[in-house]
Amino acid sequence: MGKTHKATRTAYLALTKFTNVQEGEHVSIIADESGMEENGEIVDAMFGIARQIGATTNLIVIEDKAPGQEEGDTLTAVAKAGIEAADVLIGITLTTIASVTHHEFPDTLREQGEHRGLVMAKRSYETLTSPFTLEADYERIMEIQDAIAEVFNDGEVAHVTSEKGTDVTMRIDEHGRPHGGGGFATEPGGFTTMTWGEYGQAPNAGSANGTFVVDGPVQDHGWPESPLEVEVEDGRVTNLSGNSEYVRMVGNTVEENNNGGNIAEIALGTNPIQMESEDENVVKKTLGTFHTAIGSGAAYGQDVYSPVHHDLVLMSPTVEVDGTTILDEGEYVL
Repeated sequence: MGKTHKATRTAYLALTKFTNVQEGEHVSIIADESGMEENGEIVDAMFGIARQIGATTNLIVIEDKAPGQEEGDTLTAVAKAGIEAADVLIGITLTTIASVTHHEFPDTLREQGEHRGLVMAKRSYETLTSPFTLEADYERIMEIQDAIAEVFNDGEVAHVTSEKGTDVTMRIDEHGRPHGGGGFATEPGGFTTMTWGEYGQAPNAGSANGTFVVDGPVQDHGWPESPLEVEVEDGRVTNLSGNSEYVRMVGNTVEENNNGGNIAEIALGTNPIQMESEDENVVKKTLGTFHTAIGSGAAYGQDVYSPVHHDLVLMSPTVEVDGTTILDEGEYVL
């Protein structure tokens, strides 16, 4: 399949199945310089398809996020105006995710029902046009998501363990705002992601206790050669050990950002496609994986905001809610 054809397929999915763009709606696409360089063909295709649908479309390109710059400082006044005007907001930035979520400005507008959002941010062209996206069985993913949601919705305490030493409990009975990269953003206030395939929520703030042994990728930092151990108490990171390089990098995130050590998410991958990939956005959405996150939980209804949100992936854990097993050493058993 040619490159342009794959870009068009991805763009068509984004504007139809994922967001259901309608004639007369306003679509704002927020990209950055690196995002345009990497995914410009997809952006061009979305622009053309939106025009065919009869939607009004604006493309806003912001500067790349600078080293050390906070996510909250990346959105320009023009970008914010585009976000305010949008019925459908699509972020395809490569250096920041603030174009759609994990930023107070778009998050607040979406919570108010002002728009629906699609996250294509921090995804490579290879990932956005891979079989993981284009050949996904979305109906099966929804079945898995619904089954997990039923357990979560009735649950009070989640327990995550692994053979490598993970042992964490956290309360989930406040239920936050459940999210699924397994649900479509077809109604105001909704948001979804491409790639697809996760279900989760924020844990109750301050409730996580134990140790995560992170043997999968760490968002923005890649895949550690040896595991990173993350000790948490009362919902906060208290100690990091194991892989020294990742102790330093994740430690900097925790120390240098307000609420950087907050445990912000509990989520399970739901896409059955098993694809070899180093991309955190593929790995964490693969059925059999689990991820938590440090930083902001505001997008998921947790009353804790931070300028960062970094996912930490566990590869083959056991996940239980009130004694009901969802994953058994990475095997989905519901």
